Amino acid sequence: MTLASLPLFLASLALPAAHEVAPALPVKPSDDLVIRLPYDEKEVVHVRVKAGVVTRIVLGADEEIEAAASGLPADCESASLLWCIRADKGASSVWIRPKPGARSNNLELRSNRHDYSFELEVVEDQVRRSPSGRILGRITARPHYRVIFQYPQAVVTNDKARAQAVSERTSSPVINRRYVFEPNKAGEPLVPLEMSDNGCFTRIRFASGSELPVVFKIGSDSKEQRLVMQMENGTVVLHETAATFIIRLGRARVKVKNQGFDPRSENPACGVSAEPGLIEKGAGHDGR
Repeated sequence: MTLASLPLFLASLALPAAHEVAPALPVKPSDDLVIRLPYDEKEVVHVRVKAGVVTRIVLGADEEIEAAASGLPADCESASLLWCIRADKGASSVWIRPKPGARSNNLELRSNRHDYSFELEVVEDQVRRSPSGRILGRITARPHYRVIFQYPQAVVTNDKARAQAVSERTSSPVINRRYVFEPNKAGEPLVPLEMSDNGCFTRIRFASGSELPVVFKIGSDSKEQRLVMQMENGTVVLHETAATFIIRLGRARVKVKNQGFDPRSENPACGVSAEPGLIEKGAGHDGR
């Protein structure tokens, strides 16, 4: 099935008032309307949705949607399409409202921090009838109103608390700016403009307006380990240092060697430098 790109702009959620009665998918009355799920990049998340009901998927407070696509096309303002899905670029929530007649769909979404896969099941009220066809009653289908993701505490915390913690640690004078970059041909645009660390935190600044890549470190087992990336005033902040980093975006790759890395050194202030060092491609720069 071909993925159709979702419109990443504000769109009306208004739908026609008409509602059709169709065979129902069984839904347990005890199913929760609001659920909290631990994030797992390998899981496909099952979301119940219903015509006439808005379902909201809540990502992390520090996440921004970068791209989204659905198996069946979605447009909130088109009368010919049966799905209304808003995944606005830069937002941290997804709004879903199937229109009457909609059937199952799927949604693939990428933010600046995580990848998500969703299976959207359209649930409908179930009408019970007697053998003669007389209506005996109706079982109301219960869609999800909100699906809220939870992340490890070390990965996602309250924005205000994080900002305060970072602010309290900016006084450290220990700054290392000795980095060497080895990009492949496709990785030339990924070379950072600035990069520095203070023995605890690493800061990386990329060109303004460029697509944000993913940063890995080479672990003790010589394998790449994906790192948590915090954004602060347009700068990527990594809550650790390493001898070697790998910056990736598609086939583009940049290998970064930290010539000032010393695993024996410790910085008790563990602060983030407010002025990252200017990087000279191909050679370390100690900022002196």
